Amino acid sequence: MSVLAEGSQTNGQISVAEHRYPAGYEIGLHTHMFEDEGWYVAEGTVTFPMPDDNLELTATAGEFVWHPVRRRHGLRVSEDGPARLIQFLTPGTSLVPSFFEQLKVNGSPDSPDLAQVVESSKQNYGVYLDTGSDDLPPRTPSLNHGPLTSDAKLIVPPRSDQHLCNRPYKSDKSDVRSLKIGRGMMTDVEATFHAFGAQTGNALGMVEINWGPGDVAGAHVHTLEDEGFYVLDGEITLRVAAPEGVVTAVAQAGDLVWAPRELAHYYEMTGSEGARVLVFEVPGGSLGEFFIDISKMRAADIESDEALAEAVRWMGDEFGIYFLAPGEFPEE
Repeated sequence: MSVLAEGSQTNGQISVAEHRYPAGYEIGLHTHMFEDEGWYVAEGTVTFPMPDDNLELTATAGEFVWHPVRRRHGLRVSEDGPARLIQFLTPGTSLVPSFFEQLKVNGSPDSPDLAQVVESSKQNYGVYLDTGSDDLPPRTPSLNHGPLTSDAKLIVPPRSDQHLCNRPYKSDKSDVRSLKIGRGMMTDVEATFHAFGAQTGNALGMVEINWGPGDVAGAHVHTLEDEGFYVLDGEITLRVAAPEGVVTAVAQAGDLVWAPRELAHYYEMTGSEGARVLVFEVPGGSLGEFFIDISKMRAADIESDEALAEAVRWMGDEFGIYFLAPGEFPEE
């Protein structure tokens, strides 16, 4: 396991870790009492059993699976090859890395300390390991179980049709949308949506964006969410106007960078081939809906000063995203 972000680094909002598992590897059924959990499959094929939801989802590279808090779940890696996964836990508790370090030391099924691990997992981390005993955690109401649709796919609704829930699902990597903002921003950009707040109980939003080289997102401030960037391919440079001065972070494949809410930031694709990035927000409210509206070409024609001013007002009023005027971002 590689820790990408601990809760102490994200103000308790989220923890993120990378896991590499061999072919045939299996994590038995267990229940998180405190965290919702999402898995992005970067490589391989993984099956996620969720018996409390009468559901079993198999995900391949480029797909994201979500399972809510207080539901039994596990995972099985295909026998055909190894898997690499990115795990997202909200909120960001001590589960990463402390719980996994404990399991690595004495969590083997054949360990004489297994009973102690089971009890410690429950008492210290709120994780119930399914050992077949009668010591079961409290369940969420059964009316809230199961996917919203028969195929358990992520729903990409119009904003006016969204009804908040927290249900398991798998994203649809074939649903690729074009994003474009005028004046040279987000040119020829493709996006795949993996999480919306409406389906994760506002815990997480996520979109995978494939940017071209040199593309840029101008200086802006998020007032409603913290924003993270996990780089799948390429290179992105993020600049954040932190209280101690401008912080510059250059992130390449496998890196994660973080932009807290209320701090102005901007980023550009500094790799020769651009960058493919998982952009995620916590809580999962407005950012995904913003990108959905952008995919409908809501801000594609902003060449005139009047159109630009209207688009800037729209972004602030609807999504709490405020773009800075030229010269407002502090110098490094």
